[in-house]
Amino acid sequence: MHTVDQDFSECFTCRTRFQSPLFCITRDREQIVFDVGDIPSASIQDAEGLEVYCSQSCLEARCKDVMTAQNCAITYPGIGPIEICGRCNEPFSTTNWHGAYVASGETLYGIIGTAFFVDVLARVCPKCAELASGADVDIGEAAQDQDLQQTGRAATSHAALELPRVYVEKAAFQSVQSTT
Repeated sequence: MHTVDQDFSECFTCRTRFQSPLFCITRDREQIVFDVGDIPSASIQDAEGLEVYCSQSCLEARCKDVMTAQNCAITYPGIGPIEICGRCNEPFSTTNWHGAYVASGETLYGIIGTAFFVDVLARVCPKCAELASGADVDIGEAAQDQDLQQTGRAATSHAALELPRVYVEKAAFQSVQSTT
């Protein structure tokens, strides 16, 4: 994110300084949860902002370029238990931790945001998500594994302390919107 100062961001498309609403593309580490009788939801363990925009049109203007840079096809997947990876085109289980590229729009109230749209651009299998996330995640997990083997207790990392945030996928979000 191009931060101009504490209160403003800079749009990656038009370079306009803005506050709210905020439109963005993120790379998430998620797991789809299918509880009986509930609408499926995505439990998000980590979300990395790739770019921010001042408007939906600015987001749409950059979307293809961002996904090309991520070496990932835009597939607009569903929320099924099996999806096709946007990179390797292989099926995988979404009930396991995997990657997702998400476009969203939020109205900001200070540091709190309320999403008014969420589009999953693509999901990527765990193997491809590892390649996309960079070495920092892999090294952190390797360090935790090594610490567990050496000391019998898990290392504490910043990522392990974060509580997952949950959002409802686009289909569920649209159904909530249509009832209000």
